[in-house]
Order: sequence, then structure tokens, then C-alpha cells
Amino acid sequence: MSAPRRRSFPIALKVDLIIILSLVVGIGAGIAVLAVRQFTATIQATDDALRRQSQIIYYSIKNLMLPGDAPVASQFLGDIQNNAGLNASFTLYRRTGVEAFVDNETIRRVNANNAPRGAKIFAVRPEPTETPDTVGPEERNFWEAVSTQTVTVFQETDRGRTIRTLDTPLPNDPPCSLCHGTDHSVRGILETTVDITDSLRQPRDSALLASIIFVVLGTALPLLLTQFLRRAVILPIQRIGDVCRTVAAGAFDKKVAPRGNDEISELGRTVNQMVDGLYERFQLSKFVSASTIRSIRESAEGSRQPATMLFSDVRGFTAFSADREPETVVRYLNLILDTQTRIVQANGGDVDKYVGDQVFALFTGEGRELAACRAAISIQKEIASTKEGVYGGLSVGIGIDTGEVVMGRIGSETRADFTVIGDRVNTAARLCGAALAGTVLVSEAVRVAAESTITTRGPYGLRVKGKRDPLRVHILTGITS
Repeated sequence: MSAPRRRSFPIALKVDLIIILSLVVGIGAGIAVLAVRQFTATIQATDDALRRQSQIIYYSIKNLMLPGDAPVASQFLGDIQNNAGLNASFTLYRRTGVEAFVDNETIRRVNANNAPRGAKIFAVRPEPTETPDTVGPEERNFWEAVSTQTVTVFQETDRGRTIRTLDTPLPNDPPCSLCHGTDHSVRGILETTVDITDSLRQPRDSALLASIIFVVLGTALPLLLTQFLRRAVILPIQRIGDVCRTVAAGAFDKKVAPRGNDEISELGRTVNQMVDGLYERFQLSKFVSASTIRSIRESAEGSRQPATMLFSDVRGFTAFSADREPETVVRYLNLILDTQTRIVQANGGDVDKYVGDQVFALFTGEGRELAACRAAISIQKEIASTKEGVYGGLSVGIGIDTGEVVMGRIGSETRADFTVIGDRVNTAARLCGAALAGTVLVSEAVRVAAESTITTRGPYGLRVKGKRDPLRVHILTGITS
């Protein structure tokens, strides 16, 4: 069962995600930081302006109150409230939360403190007809300023407007306590209120504009980059991939058409060179045995293994080629060699090499003797049935032997071949040399190994070079299984 195919994830989509994340994390975070900083700077500037204005008014009221000019201080505060040139409103409250200068409560306290020491007595004003404004208990910033004697800041939203309020405590300093008494440390609270809606609109609009630009860039940039990547990278790589798949399928007719001088184009030219090299090696592989290719893959140096060797040789080829044109000789020879190769491979063998008009085939694995005999019988039948019409009257003699041989890379560092050597190889070649046209000679070892599956005639004694005693050989006549 094949493994499930992994779902592909296009490169362009990966790049888009990286760009979007970069924009969100980079530009988006930058816009957010700038917007927050601008917003914070606006608030800080507003608070600083409120503090400065509160300090100016505080010292003005203080300097007016020290000589006992409370009515003048009240008039001063009223003038500030009615002056349209200031963007803030100012209200003075007693420490009890009641608006100052609206009744006679403070005048009575001051007169009570001044009478024993012979100080100035202030005239009581008419009582107000309306209840003065008071600060409610929910206004925590006011009461916090009273209790902690520190400036407090509070912000709220009222009908879509942003209001910021600063409460500045007026300390009951020693000069002030002469008139106001020493039973309290804060005489009152100067409340400064300003509408900062318009001031906040500019950073908000800037942040909105930056957000719009961010969205436009975040949408357009990935699209533009995707198109660029598709044209400059993805499509050329897909064409290179198509060429590689074609080569993997065994076809070498496709090439990459590189455009430009960038890295992708250079890769395309390199792939074209690779295809040319692979095509040359593919053509060269026709001249190399499968065992040689296998030895290259396995880096085989040498081993002793059992194998069955088949040698075939064209009979009368010298006389055949003497009175014919070279093209005719080569054509008939290729035909008869091609037939033998096809039959050997069909029976599980490997043509190790061609030596002139001779074929050397190798069979390995279980049942190798039967496979070699079956291939030899098929070759003789094929050539005998059509030799006059196809093979120009040529015929072959075949010799087969089996046994242990040495397999390995034979040759020099610059030119080598993977082949087999040993006495059994030489014996098979001798049997081939002794076989008559249209016959197959097999050794005693082959007959014993395939005895139940082949039919033979013999044995016969055959003297060969390098052997003191005659060899027991048999003529292969057929296959029973």
C-alpha cells in the first residue's frame, strides 16, 4: 500500500503569508505604537498645559487673598471663566466640595479668626438665592486631591466629547492659616476642565489614515509579489520540473528555455546540460552490461558467486563477411545479436559483453541452469526458423557451463569493466567453440543441475585446451518443463 500523498503548499502562498505576517507584525505594530505614542503625547501635553494654567491661577488667587482682597480674587476667577481666549474652565471649591465665593461661610470663619487678633473684618454679602454647586461623593478624584494633597487627573466621556479634569489642591500655608484657621491643611480645590476631543481627533485621524494605507499595502503588495514570483520563479521552476519528469520517464527530447541571466535561468541552463549528459550516458548504457551498471550502484569490488555462463558464436561469419558490403555485414550481425539479446533478457539473463560476433551472457539466481538452457533452445529455434530470410543464412553454436566464478571490477582506474572470470567461464567458451552450427553443448554440471527439466544426448568426451582429461559434455536437445 503506497503512502498517502502529502498535500502541496504553493510557494507563492507561503510568501504571501510571510509578507502579511511581516506587515502585520512590523508595519501594523509600528502604526499601533506611533498611534499610542501620539495619543499619549497629546494627553501629556494637555495635562502639562492644565498644570501650568492651574499653577498660574493658584498663585494669582493666593497673591490676591493674602492682602485680604477676597472679592478681587472672586472677580478675577469670574473674569477668567468668561474669557473666551482660554480653552479650559476653572472652578474653585472649598475643601468641603462647595463652590467658593457664593455665600458667607468663609467670610464668617475668617471674621471669627480675625476678631481676637484685631485683624480686618470683612463685610457680609447678601445670601445667595440659589443653592451653590457642590461636588458629589462619586467624584473620587476631588476627594483624593483633598485627602492626599496631590494633583489628580480624571477623564470622562460626555455625549461624545472627551473631558479631562485636573484637581489642584490649595494648601493652607502659614500665611493663609492666620485667617482660615489651623484645623485643616487644604483650603480648597481648583478644578480645571478642558475638552480634548478636538486634540485627540488628529492622532485618531492619522492612525485611521495609516491603517487604510496599511490595508491597501497589505492587499496590493502580496498580489504584486505573487505575480512576480509566479512569472520569475514558480513558472520557470515548474518548466524545469516538467523536463526532469520527462527525463525520469526515459525521454530526452525536452529542454528548458531559460530567459535572462538570473539564478533561475542559470539553473535552467544547468538542467539542459544535465539532460545532455544523461542522454549521452543513456546511449552509453546500451554498450554496458546490466551487471556493470549494478556494480556501479553497489560499488562492488569483487566476490565469489555461483553463475551460469552462455557463450554463442556465429558460424561461418568470416566467410559471410568477406564478399558482402560492410553495411550489410553490420546489419545482419546486429539482427542476430539483437535476437539473442532479446531472448537472453526474456529468460532472466544479462548480456555481459559482445566480442565480435560472439555473445557472452550471464545467468544468476535460482534456476539459472534451466534459464540458460531455455534461452539457448529459443535462440536456435528462432534462427533456424527464419535464418534464410532474416539472418542471411547465418547460424550460431552455443556452449553453457555453470559453477562458482569471481565477479568484480576488472581493469584500470581509467577504463574498467565489471565481468566474471574463472575456470567455468573458460569452459563455457571452449564448449561454444566446439559446438556445431545450430547445436548447444552443455557441461556435465549443467546437465546434473537441470536434469529433470532438459533432454540431452551424450555424454561425449571433449578435449579442450588447458584440461588434461577430456570433458564430459552433452548436446542439449530440448526442455521438458
